[in-house]
Amino acid sequence: CAVLVHHPPRPLCDDPDCQITEATPVLDVLERHADVRLVLSGHLHRGFTRIEGGICWIGAPSTCMQVDHPRHTHTSEPPAAHLLELGDDGSVLVSTLHG
Repeated sequence: CAVLVHHPPRPLCDDPDCQITEATPVLDVLERHADVRLVLSGHLHRGFTRIEGGICWIGAPSTCMQVDHPRHTHTSEPPAAHLLELGDDGSVLVSTLHG
């Protein structure tokens, strides 16, 4: 099961603009269901991938400009996007395409 959300429930920094309100109940639901293997999000203008609690958390990079967290400064990195390959075994392969 993959869940797609706009703001990441596990943000890259403590800035309120980088998080959802009341993230704890959302995280509780996601982590309580073993079927959830992948959470995809955007909004941060920064790509990231990490595995925590048996869930792969992937944030999309910006197709406009990348932002360095927690300073919130624009970087010189080009626009980008993630291409995901979802395997039948639940594996996730992430490739980053740069513009």
